[in-house]
Amino acid sequence: MEDNKGFIDENMFLKNIPCQGMPGPGLPGQGQPAAFVSNNNNLTLEHLNSIINNSNEHPQIRKSAEETKMKLFGKSENESTQISKEIVKNIEENIIEDKPISKPIENVPIMKKSTNKKIEKTQHIDDQSFNNFIQNFSAEIYSDEVALLSYDNHITQLRSMTVEEYKFLSKQLEIFESRNEILDKNAIDYTYQSRLLEFSLTNALDVILKRCITNNYEIENLTIHDWVYLLVYLRLLSRGEEAKFKINVDKTLSYIDINISDMLDEIKSHKDEFCKNPMDYLSIDDDLDIYLMVPTRGDILYIQEECSKDPDASFKMLSLAMCIKAFVKDGVANVMTPSQRIQFFNSLSYDQLRNIKKSYEKNNKAFFNIINMFIHKYNANAQGLNISDFILFFYDF
Repeated sequence: MEDNKGFIDENMFLKNIPCQGMPGPGLPGQGQPAAFVSNNNNLTLEHLNSIINNSNEHPQIRKSAEETKMKLFGKSENESTQISKEIVKNIEENIIEDKPISKPIENVPIMKKSTNKKIEKTQHIDDQSFNNFIQNFSAEIYSDEVALLSYDNHITQLRSMTVEEYKFLSKQLEIFESRNEILDKNAIDYTYQSRLLEFSLTNALDVILKRCITNNYEIENLTIHDWVYLLVYLRLLSRGEEAKFKINVDKTLSYIDINISDMLDEIKSHKDEFCKNPMDYLSIDDDLDIYLMVPTRGDILYIQEECSKDPDASFKMLSLAMCIKAFVKDGVANVMTPSQRIQFFNSLSYDQLRNIKKSYEKNNKAFFNIINMFIHKYNANAQGLNISDFILFFYDF
């Protein structure tokens, strides 16, 4: 992917989907396709052909193997000739002819009546001009200004998703589901492999959110509550107010019809219950205090990277560590990097850890209690929701 405003590579997260015995994923834009080892010197023609000819392998992995084979070993004369013929055929079939539409388009209520009285000329547009047109068109249409929950003076300009972005998310969900089906739930590393799959879904949402925020607001600076809020708002812009929300009632999955605008209004009207930042101010000893802040999306990305490298890392414990933004000593607040926070966290006593955990859980529960109360208006027996439910909700289209 060339940048966050260009066209999406639907295969970009194949490198983030784990295979048994293969390296875990990195963050978007890093790493190698999961079907291959990181050293290309170990990729033999026989190995690549075994993947390409394996009908049980995932189609995207076979496609990646085919592309890698072409890059490393080139094409045979017959293959090159065949590809050239196919390219020529595709060009011939897709030439735009300067002729009027034979049948008018009907029953398209979202289209406005054209104000152009006549077309003065017809021309072919070059690729650069077309790409510029598409980027400007995408940035300007169906946009809205959204104030963040945590900071009233921070405004994001949000546009609706495009068809291309829906296709991208659909591909990520397809890959996720196919990989999830073949995971061995009895394997020792099942939790680790499953966690990596979930990371691929949230990282794909980051790609879409970055593209749809048109004023270049850094999503890494969003608190985790604002991140969820903007994703729900983006769904509203892209899909409209009415939506089906998946809930669990007595261990049975079912759907309820909800109004997304009402949900967003409910969250915004109660934001003071969970948007307090600093989240808390705790005393460690007589001359040492700590500031607790709501974790940001950037903090969560750091945790994902640590958990990807270490199968034994605890996502929940690292989330607690990310809350500690600064320690105060001799009247000076010392802001720490993520790695410093983890080191500081590891040096705390159990009682100190428990106090941090209470503050974090109080804040997190306050956010989801508001949402759960809203859902209970539609079904009083719905079980409690968490952030995973919202991630799946965004993909459920």
